[in-house]
Amino acid sequence: MKGFALIPHKDTLHTLCTEQMRIIKEFNQSHEKELWLLPLYPLWAITEKNLFSVNITKVSILPPQETEESVYFPFVCGCKNEEDFVLKVPFAKKNKEKEYKVLQKEMSLTLIPKSIKAACISQEKNCWTALEEKWLKFSK
Repeated sequence: MKGFALIPHKDTLHTLCTEQMRIIKEFNQSHEKELWLLPLYPLWAITEKNLFSVNITKVSILPPQETEESVYFPFVCGCKNEEDFVLKVPFAKKNKEKEYKVLQKEMSLTLIPKSIKAACISQEKNCWTALEEKWLKFSK
């Protein structure tokens, strides 16, 4: 698979990973054995959209949300002369045997990174590689 990704700076990745592990641990410890969450990696916003052709001026990482299959961090990308768009960073996979809600309370996590890496990526088996990379730096 080939595509594009927004890759957070290592400090932002650390914050996302800490939140990911906290949510998964709390959920798995407080539920029956038949309900569980598995972590997903990498914590990148992957898309087919060519991120090098879009003028991204800011990124906001919002509190986690969920679908029937996963829990994810929404990345809201603000663009100059284009409509904003949202990318999902799935961080936990639900088992599909039952339908259940993971996020029971509102979370206040909102991050506004000063920089983020746009990259052309490839994936083979379980190995992700960022090929062509460009740091996007944002002013306040």
